[in-house]
Amino acid sequence: MLTISQIMQPQAAAALNKRGKDFSNLLTSIIKLDQTRKNMVSKLNDLQEESRQLTQKIHQSLKTAYVTVNGDSVTESLKEKAAQIKEESEILKVDIKVIEEKIREGLCTIPNIPSDEVAKGTGADDNILIKENNIPPPPGHVSLPHYIIAEKNKLIDFAAGAALTGSGFPVYKG
Repeated sequence: MLTISQIMQPQAAAALNKRGKDFSNLLTSIIKLDQTRKNMVSKLNDLQEESRQLTQKIHQSLKTAYVTVNGDSVTESLKEKAAQIKEESEILKVDIKVIEEKIREGLCTIPNIPSDEVAKGTGADDNILIKENNIPPPPGHVSLPHYIIAEKNKLIDFAAGAALTGSGFPVYKG
């Protein structure tokens, strides 16, 4: 999966165009979502800092038992403001998670950037043949599965594994 910093590179869209599909709208959408996410995270950090400062003021107010002129407690008004900030922060956290999920989904739909050596195309027919091995196997050649070759070369002992565990676990030798 590509990262936001990779898709922000100017050559990313051009490299992805080698895939035979235009990804520019998707890339732009993801970049905009990321900018929105960054702004929301910044706002959340500001709210958390404000909440921290309010908590300090509430503690200070409780120590002094300060009362305003009209008889209302300063502590109560600070507590109400802190509750509003907490509620706003929780909503913002949920919104950030939703945007992060949209970004992740978008990034998952973008294929990896192909190497410069990869030819532009949409299927196997567009591939460039570099080397072909037309040497047939010798007459009478029988190909064996990897597990039989490993057992013949005494790298794995399936019988000992079955005796130890009662199931298909191998015992590695050497």
